[in-house]
Amino acid sequence: MSDGSVRNEKFEEVRRAEQTAAAERAEQSRLAASQRSRGQKVMDKLRRRDPAPAPTPVVAPAAAPAATVTREPEPDLAPEPTADEPSRAEKTDDVAEAPQETPREAVRDTGDSAAPAPTDRTDRADRREERRAAKAERSEQRASSAASFKDTIDGVRSRIATVVWLVAVVCALFLAVGALLVALKANEANSLVDFVRSGAHNLDLGVFSPENGLFTPKKDPQLVKASLINWGLGAIAYLVVGKILDRVIRP
Repeated sequence: MSDGSVRNEKFEEVRRAEQTAAAERAEQSRLAASQRSRGQKVMDKLRRRDPAPAPTPVVAPAAAPAATVTREPEPDLAPEPTADEPSRAEKTDDVAEAPQETPREAVRDTGDSAAPAPTDRTDRADRREERRAAKAERSEQRASSAASFKDTIDGVRSRIATVVWLVAVVCALFLAVGALLVALKANEANSLVDFVRSGAHNLDLGVFSPENGLFTPKKDPQLVKASLINWGLGAIAYLVVGKILDRVIRP
């Protein structure tokens, strides 16, 4: 066999190998396009069935087109596949056929887990929590209203107690000052002296009167001692009673 025929046979083998590789790449591109169209159909069905958005299945990028041979390559003495080892085209077919159902299953799983519906148990628990919160809010409002009402009542009682104590102090002052004016023999024609002494006579209630009071000393024609003793006791009695009422009324 001549060198020319050997070179031609090697060239033919290289050309057949390149054609086989180009056919494999074309088959891979066709399979990728088929998977892409199948995944798009599944996505359209899921969109029509469920308006919730579903993730787009991941598709392997398409292979680049085969390059055109422009020069004579060097002879490639690659070993031919044996009977035990499958050919490259068979491996490509197995790899292409294996993940055919993967996009559909992935899209179905994603669609099923996209929007889980709440259960009845969760709804009942939420309603129970809302009722508890509303009840607690109503109880707080009642407590606040009761506290404000109590504060108002306490304020009114404090004012009343203060007024009672002031009245008792004024009455005691009238009696004490009246007894002092009698003891000092103040001018009865004076209007202020007459006002104080008449007020003391009205406030002694007859119990602490100098004429018919608790004590009526003898040899006291001017009623000086009787005025000091009876009106003094009356002033003390007014202060004691006023303080007791203040303690009782004040909260």
